Amino acid sequence: MTTSPEKIPCRILVVDDEPLVLEALALTLSRAKDLECEIETATNGEEALRKAATFRPEIVLADFRMPGMTGIDLLARLREQAPTTVRALITGYTDLEIAMEALEKAKIHYYIQKPWNNEELRRTVMEAIRQGGSLRAKEAKL
Repeated sequence: MTTSPEKIPCRILVVDDEPLVLEALALTLSRAKDLECEIETATNGEEALRKAATFRPEIVLADFRMPGMTGIDLLARLREQAPTTVRALITGYTDLEIAMEALEKAKIHYYIQKPWNNEELRRTVMEAIRQGGSLRAKEAKL
């Protein structure tokens, strides 16, 4: 991947069963001025697990409600496979129980409400990239 010096490279996997939401998230992230993102998308948890194995994203943004596997279950499985991947749950539900389950089961780093604010989403991803670097540095020391 070719990057300009002022842009931060990253790999992001976006998972949502709604194609328009996937497109909107990918477009929002691809337009971030300070990021040079490779973005992969998946429409369900199983597809996301397959893609994550080869793509090796630094950040995974997963919708909560999807057929077959919830976003929490997906992020919990990804945590086992790649503990330094930053995990974010995206949901249109304002349910404290969902947030608590996501924190407990998947140890998510971010909880993003739908509809999201584009600028806040970009800032969250920038923060996640920095956090991901810290996680990888800690793992390398172990």
